[in-house]
Amino acid sequence: MFKILRLKFKDKDKDIITMLKKDEIWNKWWFQEFSPESKLFYIYLITNPLLKIYGIQKHTYRKIIYETELTLEQINKCKIEIQDKIIFYEENEKLFWSYVKDYFKEYSGNFSSTPQLRGFQQWFHSTEFPPELKDLIQNDFEEILNTNYIPNTLKLSKKEVVAIRDGFKCVYCFKEFEDHTEIEVDHLIPRSKGGSDSWNNLVTSCVNCNREKSNLTINEIENYKPDSSYRKFEAIKDLKKPDVLTTFRRIFPFQQELVRGDEKEVPVKKVKTLFDVVCEILSMNKEGLEVGEIHKIIKDNKLIYNRKGKIPSKMRISTAIGRGDKTKITKVRTGKGYLYKLNESL
Repeated sequence: MFKILRLKFKDKDKDIITMLKKDEIWNKWWFQEFSPESKLFYIYLITNPLLKIYGIQKHTYRKIIYETELTLEQINKCKIEIQDKIIFYEENEKLFWSYVKDYFKEYSGNFSSTPQLRGFQQWFHSTEFPPELKDLIQNDFEEILNTNYIPNTLKLSKKEVVAIRDGFKCVYCFKEFEDHTEIEVDHLIPRSKGGSDSWNNLVTSCVNCNREKSNLTINEIENYKPDSSYRKFEAIKDLKKPDVLTTFRRIFPFQQELVRGDEKEVPVKKVKTLFDVVCEILSMNKEGLEVGEIHKIIKDNKLIYNRKGKIPSKMRISTAIGRGDKTKITKVRTGKGYLYKLNESL
């Protein structure tokens, strides 16, 4: 069994050994009860180099048979034997998905990586993710899916950026602000003396200090130099810290709608896929169409574009149909090629 893993993964076998030693999987009672074939199949799944960090992976039977030297019948028996540890979802007769339970928690660290978790949310809600698999793993990823994040862009004013940078307090008397009406943006070098509106010349000040300072320069009052490189991007980055976000929401309550929070539900925009467009075209052509004809309709009516702003090619349309829901479109062989029809039951 281990010989096969070494042959198939070669440079990866060191990582496999380290992982197995770390978890002492060989000594676990449930693993010892597996058959030799199931042990091999289980190790193959949890150590697959292509396995996503969430423990979810799409497989082809052909590839697994080649890499593990197991037969299709053995694979099906293994799936039944290890189903308490790994969830399986059959997409079709050639493809299936596997999900190693609690893989993300046990092998990929904690839930502190914001890009990592946001990436999972987007992938989970995309059309590529099987709806049936969502129902199976929903509970295990409840914490990730219910966590809200600050968007990468926010409409922050200069006053708000400067307030975040200066810690929501007056730079002169260090008074902590309780409301945005208490904050005034002061020029270190007054405009009357040639001061600009640049970031490194703006600071937060309370009303009293700003009045007392009047036309005096900062050098005549206190030696204070703000971070000249601090901009809107740095402010948004700081807002990802829970304590900073809490203070920001309290002082600038009118910004609540700009920051995605628990109290406001953000609707998920459904993106129309190429397969959906093809189905709409076929619904208006009951006799069926060839790929070339579908491509011409999309091109003439400019129905959909790819990421580069171009009309999808004939090859891309064929691929989309092949990967789409097989129950929606019927494929009929003709003398020249294939004819596609939308099922009459839909």
